[in-house]
Amino acid sequence: MEVEGRKAALVVVDVQNKFYTVSEGLYGSVNRHIGEMNRALDLFHESGSPVVLICYDPMNSNTSD
Repeated sequence: MEVEGRKAALVVVDVQNKFYTVSEGLYGSVNRHIGEMNRALDLFHESGSPVVLICYDPMNSNTSD
């Protein structure tokens, strides 16, 4: 996929199942946007463009904040 002559990549940050249990508001927000996120993932995969998934879990991290 190209945007204005440049190759595009999709970066997805911290879309994890555990967010469904954090709060009702966050649950609703994820549900409202999950369809668009999935369509974007499909579009990038189908075009052969890079997709980067970043999932941060501070409970399993070796870095300090």
